[in-house]
Amino acid sequence: MDILPLKFFITEESNTDHDNTVAREIMKLAETGKGSPRAVNLLSALNINYSDIIRVEHLKGKNVRRPLTNKPKNVSDDIADITIIVKTPEGKRAYPISIKDPAGSTFGNFGIAGSFEEEGGKVVINPHDSDYFLKVMGVDKEKVRRGLQKYIDKGVEPPQGTVNSDIDEYPHYNSYMLQQYLMAGYGYGYWYAREWSNDEWEVIDLRTLKKLKKYIGKPIVDFISYPGDTKQLHIMLHTSTEHKYNVDIRNSKGGDIPKEIKVRITTS
Repeated sequence: MDILPLKFFITEESNTDHDNTVAREIMKLAETGKGSPRAVNLLSALNINYSDIIRVEHLKGKNVRRPLTNKPKNVSDDIADITIIVKTPEGKRAYPISIKDPAGSTFGNFGIAGSFEEEGGKVVINPHDSDYFLKVMGVDKEKVRRGLQKYIDKGVEPPQGTVNSDIDEYPHYNSYMLQQYLMAGYGYGYWYAREWSNDEWEVIDLRTLKKLKKYIGKPIVDFISYPGDTKQLHIMLHTSTEHKYNVDIRNSKGGDIPKEIKVRITTS
């Protein structure tokens, strides 16, 4: 992949409008000393002086889909939307940065197709690569199957906003392994930068495995809402470092049998 000199940055194509805009604003600040509050605040959070910027690397085609795994690894080459190269007394230093859109909350999307199937009106369970992840969260696949069967047998679409009545408030989950899954979802080797309102940023140093583990903290599963009144399995969890995640196992195309796992970062 080519490194883009600053003066040629304007011709680069981007994966998303958001990271493209942020990169352009950093570029303008580095060239002219004047820039948007968003760019100024991001560099300030990274403790980067715009006059020390040598170049900005902004590479297209970096939308990498990562597998569901519990083995964290260095993902800087895959995940960095922007890499800022700066001069320091010790030489050049790279800041690989993953830029998160303020409108985005998705942590990960993973396939679960084939784990449950409907055969002749009956829901059946099959072995699947996602089984251990469900077990780690405390999910009972047989209870999921029974709930889906109940929903299908009713044959009536529930009113919007219906909540499942089968809720496990004390699931038997594996906090250590759930931490490993979350750590693998983030990976390490980069700076995590999520833009919030008013051009402010949450910037987290995730350059090492140790820093990543500290950021994640200890996960706690709050509850599991099983299908039955609806066709969706919902898990709410939080961590000791005050981060919250929703896990939904569902069919986004409207079918009764779940096909994907969607994990979202939430503030509520």
